[in-house]
Amino acid sequence: MSYSGAGQANIVPFESDPRKLFTRLFSDSSSGGNTDPGAEEMARLAAQRKSVLDLVIKDLERLNARLSPTDQARVDRHLTLVREVEQRIQIDPGGGGTPTACMTPQAPSYTDDQVRANDQLSSVGRTVMDLLAMALACDSTRVASVVWSPGESFYNFKQILPQAPWNDLSCPPNVDTCTDGKNLPAEFLHVMSHFPPSTANGVPGNMNTVQRAALECLTAVEVWFSEQLAYFAQKLAGMQEADGTSVLDNTVLYSVKDISEGVTHGYRDVPGIILGGRGLFKPGYFDLQNRSTFGDLYATFAQALGFGDVTTFGDPDYFNGPITQIRA
Repeated sequence: MSYSGAGQANIVPFESDPRKLFTRLFSDSSSGGNTDPGAEEMARLAAQRKSVLDLVIKDLERLNARLSPTDQARVDRHLTLVREVEQRIQIDPGGGGTPTACMTPQAPSYTDDQVRANDQLSSVGRTVMDLLAMALACDSTRVASVVWSPGESFYNFKQILPQAPWNDLSCPPNVDTCTDGKNLPAEFLHVMSHFPPSTANGVPGNMNTVQRAALECLTAVEVWFSEQLAYFAQKLAGMQEADGTSVLDNTVLYSVKDISEGVTHGYRDVPGIILGGRGLFKPGYFDLQNRSTFGDLYATFAQALGFGDVTTFGDPDYFNGPITQIRA
């Protein structure tokens, strides 16, 4: 879902193991766990990274002179990416000190089995969010995506949310997720998302026991996901920047699903939640009447965050322009 730039075929690799994520985000820090790396350490790391990038840029520039126009265009794209990285590591700790929120975290200590275990989803997920929150506070990254699962999620939330009416679930006839030969349990998240009727026009009043149970279970799962989002937002809100604002004040969180509902795989009225970005967006509920696309929204985010040169995003055939009605 994330690419390194416009026209780039290389996907930014994801990381689902919090131990490896820690290494990817904080391996350069030699200050140890739960300590403030300090302005001197931050400056040393920035200088070290910049020197490496300087070497890469010089090599690419020498190579570029010997390439065909087509290959030169490709190398130019790489050079642009490298220069963007250079700009990101120009660390300005704000008045000579590091942001007060920036503390190198302890490395996670999960086992391989725990990282993959269904009943560890809550713990592993919150560890990932803790690491990402600190990475944002320390300026280790400016942009990140948290994906709880791919579209065909096989999480079994019966372990995580035992209070929902799971025992009323059973595979209805003619539901492909139950009859495709995989013998998947009815309580798997992706499987049961196909049980209820469409709710695009409201919740029907004539649902049977399985449909009603599935809708209640799915609602419990959505509440759980919202609680995880609230946890992450509260984490950022509690982290103070050097100027007294919070990390959440200076961050835009956008929570969204890939479809509007499982049973129809609908792509209209896809709900989303925007948090943070103090002063950038109007609070409240907005019904965009299916007249805006994700490209419109992402261009809106870019412009709100100061990238005024982003005047389009994604496929031009599905771009209508920034969504001005949600801007403050």
